[in-house]
Amino acid sequence: VQTLKKGYNNREQNTCQMFFNDDFLTHNFERFNREIFRNELPKVHFICSRARTYAAQYCYRKAPFTHKTIPESRCIRYSVFHSFPEKVLEEILVHEMLHLYIEVKKLKDSSPHGRIFKTLAAQIREGYGYNVNVSLKTDATQASGNDGNSEESGVNARACPRQFFCLLE
Repeated sequence: VQTLKKGYNNREQNTCQMFFNDDFLTHNFERFNREIFRNELPKVHFICSRARTYAAQYCYRKAPFTHKTIPESRCIRYSVFHSFPEKVLEEILVHEMLHLYIEVKKLKDSSPHGRIFKTLAAQIREGYGYNVNVSLKTDATQASGNDGNSEESGVNARACPRQFFCLLE
């Protein structure tokens, strides 16, 4: 069994120390499916990439004429380009699993991060302590005036490149 790959961000050694890998994702997908989603999620494929523009994204394809999801196409793509604290990696995975849950349950939301997504994310945050955000914006000069540090998630934004979690349809 492959152990969780550890590494350090070049800019700041104490901030980002872990990378996604298949073992981490498989183990935690099963754990969160059991603990949070009551085993209602189907298994998905994990696809590794070196993408710079996202940490992870939930993907699926639809059949051309029926527009039904092709079950075997469901996957979570993850990037090994970036590293984060373990808690943040878990939160990213829960975020993608929430997209899967909404798709599997055929819930109609106003957008990929619409009202239903935000309501379910708040329930997970309150019930399980996972800070499921719409995205982890790590640009230190955000319009919101945030200084780029997120103490809740343990990420120093200045030490990690800009991230997005979701594939927008």
